[in-house]
Amino acid sequence: MIISPFTPLFFSPSTDKFGAKSKYVQLFARTDRIFIELISTPEEQEPIVCINNVIDDTSTPITLSSWQMNEDKVLYFYTVSLLPCGYYNIVINGNTSDIFKVTDDECQLSETTLIQYSMKDNKQRLDAVWWIDGMQYFFDFRVPGGFKDNGWTFGVDNEQFVTSDEDIVELFSHEYTTMLFTLGNSMGCPVWFAELLNRVLCCNYVYFDSVRYARKEGNVPELNQQIDGLKSFVFNQMLQKVRTMNPILEWNNQVSIRRIQNDTYRKVANDKKLRAIKQGGETVDRYIGVITGKLYLRYQVIMTSLFTSYNYYARIILDVPAKGDVVFDVPFVETVDGNTIRSIEKMSVINGGYSDDQNFSSKRENYQVDIQAGEALKFTTSGDDRTYYEVTWNGEFIDDFPTVPDEASNPKV
Repeated sequence: MIISPFTPLFFSPSTDKFGAKSKYVQLFARTDRIFIELISTPEEQEPIVCINNVIDDTSTPITLSSWQMNEDKVLYFYTVSLLPCGYYNIVINGNTSDIFKVTDDECQLSETTLIQYSMKDNKQRLDAVWWIDGMQYFFDFRVPGGFKDNGWTFGVDNEQFVTSDEDIVELFSHEYTTMLFTLGNSMGCPVWFAELLNRVLCCNYVYFDSVRYARKEGNVPELNQQIDGLKSFVFNQMLQKVRTMNPILEWNNQVSIRRIQNDTYRKVANDKKLRAIKQGGETVDRYIGVITGKLYLRYQVIMTSLFTSYNYYARIILDVPAKGDVVFDVPFVETVDGNTIRSIEKMSVINGGYSDDQNFSSKRENYQVDIQAGEALKFTTSGDDRTYYEVTWNGEFIDDFPTVPDEASNPKV
């Protein structure tokens, strides 16, 4: 089993015996999503993972989701998010991560940058998985530092023609600006922060506070200074903002990296583009864990001489069983006498990992499911369940519903 090197936690402490350890403690916001990936073989046992609160010395086991990549590889994954403020580490099969801090202190977070990264497919690397069962995942890596105004560099890519009179004719010209990203603040940071940053910049999609950048040519993090007496460093990385982008792909990426809940999104840098994505308030205190899942839809239109019937068949499958009874809202929109009417249908997952198959139909003029690809369903829970359920639809209709492991042995009636 390997821990993906793109996981934004550090499990390999330094073997350097000289100098004092860096005083910087890795920082995350409560709304950051710490994505953990473990790649194993079918013969190996499921990893044992727990989150330790180092202040009150309590330990919470984690139930991992799994995905069969191929005959030789199994992916185990989990998203750590919405933890109460405090100091934690994570133990995976006896391997303990460095301590990290979770905070909602805006003063501390203002001195950091949230880096989020993903790939266009799973063919780019063998040590990480970016698309799991058709859904794209981003890693969140929060680092000390940011962009300074004195780190801007200006350039131009041009072609000129000089006439016989020594006049210059501009045939082609395009300007660009590169920006210096400073990794590490006054306390510096451990050297493995720069190692992960260099690895992250190999990804197709890299966002710094929700603005997409790429490394400039072969530029890598360069050591700028070392904090006296400490194994703590400040690095510089030259970056260039990505401007020519597929608008649909970029919109989907922005929704994915900014969504915390159904209608709550991270605030981002004051950039000009893609500001239409709504931002909600921080109402996350009630949740202590996240369970993901998918909505599957079949669609059928039945036409007769008397009517047209629009039929949707739906099933919800969670990656791990629900903590209690959960009811999900599936919105629809239909046209009646030229008027648009919106309605909400309910789907329940009762102490299990999947819902009953349900049919929603209408013989109106038009009847459509009112969900965008990647949008999370609203939900309500019963009892003291403090889990956030992120169930999404990938935007495609299927012919047959997938089955779940316990369905054949314990079918629902």
